[in-house]
Amino acid sequence: MALTPKQIGRSAGRIFQSNIPLDWAYRPQEDQEDYGVDAEIELIGDNEKATGIIFKAQIKGQENVNVINEGETISFSLSIERLSYYMGQLDLPIILVVVDVTTKIVYWCTLQDNHELGERLAKSIGEGKKYITIHIPSGNTLPEGSDKLLKSVMGNLSWLKINALNKINTPIHQMLKNSPSKMIDELIQRNKEFNFYLYIEQYDRLLKNKSYEELFDKARVTFESTSELFNTRFNSALYIEQVYLSEVLNNPELRDECLFYLYSSLTNLVREEKMNAQYRMYVVFLLRAFITNKLIETDYHVLITKKNTEHDALTSWMLLNENNRVVTTTARHVEKIIYAINKMILYGNEDFFVDAISRVAIKLGVYSHRLKLDELTKSSEYLLNWLDYCLNIAIEICKSQGNDALHAKLILIYVTIRVNQDDYKDYIEEAKAKVKYFKDEEVRNGLIASLEKISLDKSSYLLRNDPDLEIDFFTSRAKQLGFKIDDADDEIGQIIKQGLLDYNPERIVKNCEHLLMFASRSLGIPARMVGLYSASTKYLVCTKKNHIMGGWRLDDIYNSNPIGGFKDEFCANCNDNCPRSPDWKWTSAWQQEKNELHKELLARLDRW
Repeated sequence: MALTPKQIGRSAGRIFQSNIPLDWAYRPQEDQEDYGVDAEIELIGDNEKATGIIFKAQIKGQENVNVINEGETISFSLSIERLSYYMGQLDLPIILVVVDVTTKIVYWCTLQDNHELGERLAKSIGEGKKYITIHIPSGNTLPEGSDKLLKSVMGNLSWLKINALNKINTPIHQMLKNSPSKMIDELIQRNKEFNFYLYIEQYDRLLKNKSYEELFDKARVTFESTSELFNTRFNSALYIEQVYLSEVLNNPELRDECLFYLYSSLTNLVREEKMNAQYRMYVVFLLRAFITNKLIETDYHVLITKKNTEHDALTSWMLLNENNRVVTTTARHVEKIIYAINKMILYGNEDFFVDAISRVAIKLGVYSHRLKLDELTKSSEYLLNWLDYCLNIAIEICKSQGNDALHAKLILIYVTIRVNQDDYKDYIEEAKAKVKYFKDEEVRNGLIASLEKISLDKSSYLLRNDPDLEIDFFTSRAKQLGFKIDDADDEIGQIIKQGLLDYNPERIVKNCEHLLMFASRSLGIPARMVGLYSASTKYLVCTKKNHIMGGWRLDDIYNSNPIGGFKDEFCANCNDNCPRSPDWKWTSAWQQEKNELHKELLARLDRW
């Protein structure tokens, strides 16, 4: 037996009410003056206190909803008169609810902030139409989409507030002339406060769309504007930082220079505005964190260089003073970073603390690993335990604030700094257990995928699995020492440049699993100063048949023409030639293992 329209309407109301969360207060509105409004919903907070966040609902029931676009869309017809009332007269958000009383599925959509719907409404009114079709995404359902609905309602509420400004009929200049001076002062202040939220929303959208140049131009103007509020200028600078940290600046030296200038400018702004101690501490921390992260990179590579040159007393002696200076300076800066973060915890400024620990945790994890490699085990364990403590506090803060994006970032940091420990799998499983707390499905799925990748592929900066990073370090060090590696006429600079080109021999040794490259440990002065062992004579060695050929340029040794190189001489007709796996990658850690395995051969090569 078919249901009557009234029965369908009553059934739709009951189904809708049964599918909303318990902390939504449902109030029927059929007997109220609001035209075409069936219910009012108010959010209830802790201790059953009303929050004042209210929205309206127009509830429509159908025995079978009209599904189009291969199941992607629900189509519903609404009168022009009623939609015009919703769009132009209501000062609270209203959602259209369409209930399929047969399947008991509740669909919803907002109306007032739908720009495309507004344009279609205006066109339909001009054409004298009586009804208009509303398109509802089929994924907008309750109770599954209750969080999404709330976000849409809050966005709609913001739109209504902004749109209210457009309804002022009195000319603004006339209205201001009739206003007292105190009110004008208040309006100017409120306008500045309003600008803060407008700018942040604008910056967020530009950042999300990767419109870095436009974001930089707009944020820079605001940061330099002395008429804007301090908070507006301060946050604009942080968005400028995001532009610098993106891939827009391909030159690392220019990026570092820009970041240093930005942090210095922020420090000056805080001093000029005479902000409180927490702001002063935070901007000093930004600059110190930037410097410390760079020092940790240098210090870590100093340790690698030290281990690579342990066999060469002269090279070790030449590098000793510089290495000791870097080690001491880095340790001092790390100590100051730890002190600053501990102070932030004591002050109780959650936002500053969470941002601070997220900036330095990865590099402090690197530093902990470096201490362990240098047999400073207790110091390494202390630093790791302190990092665990801080990250767990930060994770709980993000969890309580509902900041899923930063929460996920901190969990990944937490796992990353432990990935090279023997019990790293326990930390990955612990992190996976935290995934259930995430409401944002996109963030949750991204976190799961990242954790799986970490679990399957342990390659990281800590394991020296990135030759490019090491080459960047040696390049920077060579330039700091004054070597002109980009000058083709500078003989010493070209020695270093060739060493950089041959540092990673993967292009050659991947051709056969028996093929290795060894560098002579009889380094010249330039190579000793940089600590670059590949800036010397190189040897290609076949460990299967004991073939050896040496020279200065690795590619010439292998492919030399016309007299023939190692490839033509020994590999071309070799029945034992066996290319390495396509997944194989050369690393300095792998090379060090081979050096240790063939140390007797290396000793003989050094005597040649």
